Amino acid sequence: MTSLGAVLEQFPAEVIVYVTDPRTGIQRRSKWPPTISEVVEACEDHQDYLTRMRKPQRPKLPALSAPSFAERPAGALANTFIPHSNERYARLVEWSKTAEPIFWRFGKSTDGRDGIWVPWNIWDSGTPQGPAPAARPVSFELSDAALKTMRDLDAERNGQLPADQPEEHFV
Repeated sequence: MTSLGAVLEQFPAEVIVYVTDPRTGIQRRSKWPPTISEVVEACEDHQDYLTRMRKPQRPKLPALSAPSFAERPAGALANTFIPHSNERYARLVEWSKTAEPIFWRFGKSTDGRDGIWVPWNIWDSGTPQGPAPAARPVSFELSDAALKTMRDLDAERNGQLPADQPEEHFV
Protein backbone atom coordinates (compact mmCIF):
# COMPACT_ATOMS: atom_id res chain seq x y z
CA MET A 1 0.00 0.00 0.00
CA THR A 2 2.85 2.37 0.71
CA SER A 3 4.12 2.06 -2.84
CA LEU A 4 0.62 2.74 -4.21
CA GLY A 5 0.43 5.91 -2.14
CA ALA A 6 3.85 6.99 -3.43
CA VAL A 7 2.68 6.45 -7.02
CA LEU A 8 -0.64 8.30 -6.59
CA GLU A 9 1.07 11.17 -4.83
CA GLN A 10 2.77 12.24 -8.09
CA PHE A 11 -0.58 12.93 -9.85
CA PRO A 12 -3.04 15.82 -9.41
CA ALA A 13 -6.01 15.28 -7.10
CA GLU A 14 -8.54 15.20 -9.95
CA VAL A 15 -6.66 12.33 -11.59
CA ILE A 16 -6.51 10.37 -8.32
CA VAL A 17 -10.22 10.90 -7.67
CA TYR A 18 -11.15 9.76 -11.18
CA VAL A 19 -8.89 6.71 -11.18
CA THR A 20 -9.89 5.54 -7.68
CA ASP A 21 -13.65 6.17 -8.03
CA PRO A 22 -15.45 2.83 -8.51
CA ARG A 23 -17.80 4.43 -11.05
CA THR A 24 -15.06 5.71 -13.37
CA GLY A 25 -11.74 4.32 -12.31
CA ILE A 26 -9.50 1.36 -12.66
CA GLN A 27 -11.85 -0.98 -10.77
CA ARG A 28 -14.11 -0.99 -13.82
CA ARG A 29 -11.32 -2.07 -16.15
CA SER A 30 -9.11 -4.50 -14.29
CA LYS A 31 -9.28 -7.38 -11.86
CA TRP A 32 -8.84 -6.41 -8.26
CA PRO A 33 -6.33 -5.65 -6.92
CA PRO A 34 -4.62 -3.89 -9.79
CA THR A 35 -0.87 -3.90 -10.11
CA ILE A 36 1.10 -0.72 -9.57
CA SER A 37 1.83 -0.54 -13.29
CA GLU A 38 -1.92 -0.72 -14.09
CA VAL A 39 -2.60 2.14 -11.66
CA VAL A 40 0.21 4.22 -13.19
CA GLU A 41 -1.08 3.52 -16.70
CA ALA A 42 -4.65 4.51 -15.72
CA CYS A 43 -3.41 7.73 -14.09
CA GLU A 44 -1.25 8.65 -17.07
CA ASP A 45 -4.07 7.91 -19.50
CA HIS A 46 -6.50 10.15 -17.61
CA GLN A 47 -3.89 12.87 -17.23
CA ASP A 48 -3.23 12.78 -21.00
CA TYR A 49 -6.99 12.93 -21.63
CA LEU A 50 -7.34 16.02 -19.39
CA THR A 51 -4.39 17.68 -21.13
CA ARG A 52 -5.96 17.10 -24.56
CA MET A 53 -9.34 18.42 -23.39
CA ARG A 54 -7.79 21.58 -21.97
CA LYS A 55 -5.75 22.29 -25.05
CA PRO A 56 -7.35 25.16 -26.98
CA GLN A 57 -9.26 23.81 -29.94
CA ARG A 58 -8.81 25.47 -33.28
CA PRO A 59 -12.11 26.83 -34.47
CA LYS A 60 -13.64 24.98 -37.38
CA LEU A 61 -13.54 27.24 -40.40
CA PRO A 62 -16.34 27.09 -42.92
CA ALA A 63 -15.48 25.37 -46.17
CA LEU A 64 -14.53 27.72 -48.94
CA SER A 65 -16.64 27.58 -52.03
CA ALA A 66 -15.03 27.04 -55.40
CA PRO A 67 -13.91 30.28 -57.01
CA SER A 68 -16.42 31.66 -59.44
CA PHE A 69 -15.02 32.52 -62.85
CA ALA A 70 -17.94 34.87 -63.34
CA GLU A 71 -16.58 37.10 -60.57
CA ARG A 72 -13.18 37.46 -62.22
CA PRO A 73 -12.52 40.27 -64.68
CA ALA A 74 -11.91 39.69 -68.37
CA GLY A 75 -8.35 38.52 -69.00
CA ALA A 76 -7.86 37.38 -65.40
CA LEU A 77 -6.27 34.08 -66.52
CA ALA A 78 -4.17 35.64 -69.29
CA ASN A 79 -0.54 35.63 -68.16
CA THR A 80 1.52 35.34 -71.35
CA PHE A 81 2.06 38.28 -73.69
CA ILE A 82 2.20 37.75 -77.46
CA PRO A 83 3.19 40.86 -79.45
CA HIS A 84 1.37 41.72 -82.68
CA SER A 85 4.60 41.00 -84.60
CA ASN A 86 4.56 37.30 -83.56
CA GLU A 87 3.62 34.79 -86.27
CA ARG A 88 0.94 33.22 -84.02
CA TYR A 89 -0.69 36.56 -83.15
CA ALA A 90 -3.35 36.46 -85.92
CA ARG A 91 -4.44 32.93 -84.99
CA LEU A 92 -4.71 33.90 -81.33
CA VAL A 93 -6.85 36.93 -82.25
CA GLU A 94 -9.16 34.60 -84.22
CA TRP A 95 -9.25 32.21 -81.27
CA SER A 96 -10.16 35.06 -78.90
CA LYS A 97 -13.36 35.74 -80.90
CA THR A 98 -14.89 32.49 -79.60
CA ALA A 99 -12.99 32.19 -76.31
CA GLU A 100 -14.32 33.07 -72.88
CA PRO A 101 -13.24 36.65 -72.04
CA ILE A 102 -11.56 35.48 -68.83
CA PHE A 103 -8.89 33.75 -70.96
CA TRP A 104 -7.61 36.67 -73.01
CA ARG A 105 -7.20 40.45 -73.23
CA PHE A 106 -5.60 42.93 -75.55
CA GLY A 107 -3.00 45.17 -73.97
CA LYS A 108 0.55 46.38 -73.77
CA SER A 109 3.63 44.58 -72.53
CA THR A 110 5.88 46.03 -69.84
CA ASP A 111 8.02 47.57 -72.57
CA GLY A 112 5.01 49.20 -74.29
CA ARG A 113 4.41 46.82 -77.25
CA ASP A 114 0.82 46.11 -78.34
CA GLY A 115 -0.39 42.51 -78.36
CA ILE A 116 -2.67 39.94 -76.80
CA TRP A 117 -2.41 38.24 -73.41
CA VAL A 118 -3.42 34.56 -73.21
CA PRO A 119 -3.00 31.76 -70.64
CA TRP A 120 0.34 29.97 -70.76
CA ASN A 121 -1.28 26.61 -71.60
CA ILE A 122 -2.88 28.11 -74.74
CA TRP A 123 0.46 29.53 -75.86
CA ASP A 124 2.38 26.39 -74.91
CA SER A 125 0.04 24.04 -76.76
CA GLY A 126 0.73 25.77 -80.08
CA THR A 127 -2.07 26.97 -82.30
CA PRO A 128 -5.40 26.81 -80.50
CA GLN A 129 -7.87 24.61 -82.36
CA GLY A 130 -11.53 25.63 -82.23
CA PRO A 131 -13.13 27.61 -79.44
CA ALA A 132 -11.44 27.97 -76.10
CA PRO A 133 -12.48 25.64 -73.32
CA ALA A 134 -15.28 26.83 -71.06
CA ALA A 135 -14.17 28.26 -67.75
CA ARG A 136 -14.48 25.50 -65.18
CA PRO A 137 -12.49 24.19 -62.25
CA VAL A 138 -9.72 21.72 -62.97
CA SER A 139 -10.61 18.12 -62.16
CA PHE A 140 -8.21 15.42 -61.11
CA GLU A 141 -8.16 11.68 -60.53
CA LEU A 142 -6.87 10.09 -57.35
CA SER A 143 -4.43 7.20 -57.45
CA ASP A 144 -5.45 3.76 -56.20
CA ALA A 145 -3.22 4.24 -53.15
CA ALA A 146 -4.94 7.56 -52.30
CA LEU A 147 -8.39 6.00 -52.72
CA LYS A 148 -7.42 3.08 -50.45
CA THR A 149 -6.10 5.50 -47.81
CA MET A 150 -9.32 7.52 -47.94
CA ARG A 151 -11.43 4.34 -47.61
CA ASP A 152 -9.34 3.21 -44.64
CA LEU A 153 -9.69 6.59 -42.92
CA ASP A 154 -13.46 6.59 -43.51
CA ALA A 155 -13.72 3.07 -42.11
CA GLU A 156 -11.72 4.07 -39.03
CA ARG A 157 -13.87 7.16 -38.44
CA ASN A 158 -17.08 5.19 -38.86
CA GLY A 159 -16.03 2.25 -36.70
CA GLN A 160 -16.04 -0.15 -39.63
CA LEU A 161 -12.54 -1.57 -39.35
CA PRO A 162 -12.28 -5.37 -39.15
CA ALA A 163 -11.16 -4.98 -35.51
CA ASP A 164 -14.40 -3.07 -34.76
CA GLN A 165 -16.63 -5.87 -36.05
CA PRO A 166 -18.00 -8.51 -33.66
CA GLU A 167 -16.09 -11.74 -33.70
CA GLU A 168 -17.73 -14.60 -35.54
CA HIS A 169 -17.54 -17.92 -33.79
CA PHE A 170 -17.39 -20.97 -35.97
CA VAL A 171 -19.17 -24.08 -34.82
